[in-house]
Amino acid sequence: SEKLHSELGICCGHGHSHEGHNHSGATVGSQALYDIYNIVHMGIHAIGVKGMIEHVIHRAKILKHMQTELIRVGACLQHATQLHELLHAKSVSCPCLTQNQHTRDFFELDADPELYELRTLLKTNTFTSEASYFSRPGNILRAYALMQKNYEKLVRACAFVGDVDARLSCATLYNHHAGKPTTYCFAEYQTADTPAISIEHLWNPLMKQAHPLAGTMSVATVNNPARIMVVTGPNKAGKTTGLSSFAVACILAQTIGMAPATRMILTPLDAIRTALNMSSRVKEGQSLFSASIDFAQTALELTAKNPTAKIMVVIDELFNSTQFELGQKAAYKFIERLAASPCCLALVATHFHALTELETAYPLTCKNFKAETRHTPTATEYAITPGVSEKDVFDLVGDHEFIKDAFGILA
Repeated sequence: SEKLHSELGICCGHGHSHEGHNHSGATVGSQALYDIYNIVHMGIHAIGVKGMIEHVIHRAKILKHMQTELIRVGACLQHATQLHELLHAKSVSCPCLTQNQHTRDFFELDADPELYELRTLLKTNTFTSEASYFSRPGNILRAYALMQKNYEKLVRACAFVGDVDARLSCATLYNHHAGKPTTYCFAEYQTADTPAISIEHLWNPLMKQAHPLAGTMSVATVNNPARIMVVTGPNKAGKTTGLSSFAVACILAQTIGMAPATRMILTPLDAIRTALNMSSRVKEGQSLFSASIDFAQTALELTAKNPTAKIMVVIDELFNSTQFELGQKAAYKFIERLAASPCCLALVATHFHALTELETAYPLTCKNFKAETRHTPTATEYAITPGVSEKDVFDLVGDHEFIKDAFGILA
């Protein structure tokens, strides 16, 4: 302002002496220039203030988000601690604790000073009430730093909660079905060089109104030494349901240790491959038959590269999307190749009659089964029993005129 007064003759209005300055008066141009300077100067300050406000707001939002996530961490750790205390009071043994020293140390308050500090911080009002812009930022930043530093230890604590939750869920599932026709059992495992599976009164948990299969369904056991099951039968007789139930039971037995059956004995499998809904495997620009070929080729490569691996293949109507004779020949060769692998189990549902001839060609490896529906006064019973179905494909579709006309044409 002193320089402006000196050079342009503009008084700045400040309460100080202007001796020695040029008081000749300001021209119109100089006054306009001074006004422009003030406007620009104020604009620069306004932009700076706006940026500072935005920075403060952005920082406050970040802190609030961090606080929200830390509140969840605190709740999880509180639940983990309560679970640990409950299990300890009830003398319940949990593998996640008994088999992991680091997890046990987590619940010892004096074992790790940093964890103790973190757990103490997470019990303060900052993390026990709702997240707020007015919370103490120091607590949030310190807790976040401690969480990052002890991330692996916190993961183990959360894994402990997940382990207990999974076991409680399995127990709830088991108890819910106890005493019902659709019950669960604990799978029994056996060790052998080749796979074998036996399931009694199998049912499908993915169906709303599931009916257990009558009797025992087994592969490569004493009752059924064959490794390849070829299942025939009319539509709606239970072929697809039986095979999908078998696959689901094997997956559940090897994940949660339970199976939808009254009893299940199995040799743990190394791989399970299913083709129960080939339409879901069709890629862009690919036909259903091409997708079937891809599946068959992948399965054969898997058995060839892993000759000692215990593999189960479950197939429903493979190669039925092309000319009948071609599909039948392709299916026959595919199953024949699977039969050549000593550690491969295969369950095949088909309408191709030629596949039933595999039992004659390979009597020790392949066996025919038929899906049947038995009606009783109280219920409908489904079963898969040895033999070849003699019923027509459309026997159970219904009494429709166009089906009768179709049979008349075929006859």
